[in-house]
Amino acid sequence: MATAVDAQGRPLLLISRLAEHTKNLADRPEASILLLDTSDPSASPLAQGRVTLLGACRPVPAEETAECRRLFLAAHPDSAQYADFSDFAFYRLEPAQLRYVGGFGRMSWIDAEAYRRAGPLGEAG
Repeated sequence: MATAVDAQGRPLLLISRLAEHTKNLADRPEASILLLDTSDPSASPLAQGRVTLLGACRPVPAEETAECRRLFLAAHPDSAQYADFSDFAFYRLEPAQLRYVGGFGRMSWIDAEAYRRAGPLGEAG
């Protein structure tokens, strides 16, 4: 699923209400997203860094939709073809827990508050 992030590092999704994802989130908003480092396409997926973000995933409030749309379309310009369809809405995952795997034998849980303080690109701040 195409994903962008906001200034706080929270994943943004653009999902149709017809999608099974949306139906599941309506029943239970807990979700997880796996982000994989694909900078070296020849590397084994098991050796690449990855992080799983777990938390509540809910529709973005109307007053925040324009900024989410801007961020999402900057990351995925082709989504402009359907972003304004009436059955699509922006969702945001609020990380509560994070599991980092840096490759073989390098893994840890990351505190959600530490993630928020670090910023979307892991910058101190």
